[in-house]
Amino acid sequence: MKASDEHIVESHARQTFGQLPFSFYQSIKEKDSTVMYEAKQSGFEVLFKEKEVWIHLYQSDQEETDLDERKTKGVTLILQFKNPQATMKIEARKKQAGTVNFFCGNDQNKWKINIATYEEIAYYDVCPGIDLIFYGKNGRFKYDLVLKPGASVEDICLVYQGADALTLNEEGDLFLHTPYGTLVDEKPICYQMIDGKKCEVEGAYRLDGEEVCFEVGEYEASYSLIIDPILVYSTYLGGGDSDIGYEIAVDDDGNAYVTGYTFSTNFPTTAGAYDESFNGIIDVFISKLNPSGKGLVYSTYLGEVVLTLEMESRSIRKEMRM
Repeated sequence: MKASDEHIVESHARQTFGQLPFSFYQSIKEKDSTVMYEAKQSGFEVLFKEKEVWIHLYQSDQEETDLDERKTKGVTLILQFKNPQATMKIEARKKQAGTVNFFCGNDQNKWKINIATYEEIAYYDVCPGIDLIFYGKNGRFKYDLVLKPGASVEDICLVYQGADALTLNEEGDLFLHTPYGTLVDEKPICYQMIDGKKCEVEGAYRLDGEEVCFEVGEYEASYSLIIDPILVYSTYLGGGDSDIGYEIAVDDDGNAYVTGYTFSTNFPTTAGAYDESFNGIIDVFISKLNPSGKGLVYSTYLGEVVLTLEMESRSIRKEMRM
């Protein structure tokens, strides 16, 4: 590959690396067998359990140069379903081409390799005739509530633990207030697909204490109804990046390799805000992007590394060019 072409690919990879599609994968958390699937991006991690979803939002203190003194702060929100169905089940859907590897420690028996990734996590029958689908779109974490024909919107009730307060603004957006910032669930877009056409339906949140309910206008009950909120978290904690990419290299086929480190946090086991010492623990990552820069071939994490010397991830460029 020409040097000029390589420079273009590197530049494109830098722009798209932080905007890759969400990937969900089977949990590797041996200390918590209740976690079934996970998703992780910079400053953001979601744990999908059988009956609830844990959302971790965090940021390290970038101004502190001494990693042993660096603090990590954030909040843990727990999304629960009021009165879930006994038939409720969770499933990963739409398998992706990329895989994830975790090399934690020196014991190879504990390494996790070639873990499949998926586009969606689905909770079926959270309420009678209602499914909850999590996915990513345009860099945002999203979920849809899908009401099958005959299902009642009045049965839907979500509960957020860990927020100080829940409020609605005049536009109908839901605000989740925490000590470190406010998250926003934008006013839901509701619609039906009828004869190949998208038919919008009026929709809104309704708060009942800590419970989030939904109201919708008239719709055709013989067709499915989709309630589509958007969780806005990109400006949370100032929008700081918790991943640091050190270097990008390109092979002869145009694939880009990104290496760097991400701060490793032992998240608390309860909902709410936290502020803890970083202790110099990191996860080194190496990610391979396809030539278009829009798809992940694989990501490999070298977990729980103690950072005592300057990272050597810059050497990827030298090795790629040998």
